[in-house]
Amino acid sequence: MLRASHLGKALTFIALLASGGLALPAKATLLLDIGPGTGGSTGTCTVCGNDTGKTFGWIFDVLSTIEVNGLAAWDSNLASFGRDVQTGLWNDSETLLASTTISGSSPTEPSNGDGVWRVENIPSLILTPGRYFLGQVFFDDSPIIQFDGPFTTIPEVAFVSGTQFGGPGNSGLMMFPTGDFNFAPFGPSLRLAPAQLPEPATMALFGFGLGLVGIGSLIRRRRGL
Repeated sequence: MLRASHLGKALTFIALLASGGLALPAKATLLLDIGPGTGGSTGTCTVCGNDTGKTFGWIFDVLSTIEVNGLAAWDSNLASFGRDVQTGLWNDSETLLASTTISGSSPTEPSNGDGVWRVENIPSLILTPGRYFLGQVFFDDSPIIQFDGPFTTIPEVAFVSGTQFGGPGNSGLMMFPTGDFNFAPFGPSLRLAPAQLPEPATMALFGFGLGLVGIGSLIRRRRGL
């Protein structure tokens, strides 16, 4: 017969699987993150205007296909947002692929830098290899800008340069940012869609089924069937 201790361990393992206790949920990742380390500086734009603001951002190349589902804006020390800001993603043909408004109450993602990322969902987008432009509207006094500090990117993308809409302040509300800019990166980022793993509930059910099959097989062997 099947030992009670063996059966108990097996049932405990299955219970953990069924509850999601041993599941491996996928984790969202930022395309670009500010930090870790020191360097650069923070400050306000001062020349962006306070009516429609001005768009700054960065250019990057996608090296291998990725999926994104959120636009993010960097919030320095949880004190960066004096007003709502727009963020947008363009391709190299100047087509606006996605945009959203981010505020100081938007959900957060952790950062390696001295702050957090404020993130809003967008419809899932597949970014194939090519060049993309990520921009965010800044005003004279907010959000706080990260000037030329340390940053990291995921291996699937390569940072190209900072960028800005070339006109004066109050003329860049979500305008395509075509001008070069030496300081980088500025506030915006993208959130990657979760890795294509089974959801925790799916994994739990799968593990539960495997556990039942395993116990049934063990019982049959013990009985000589």
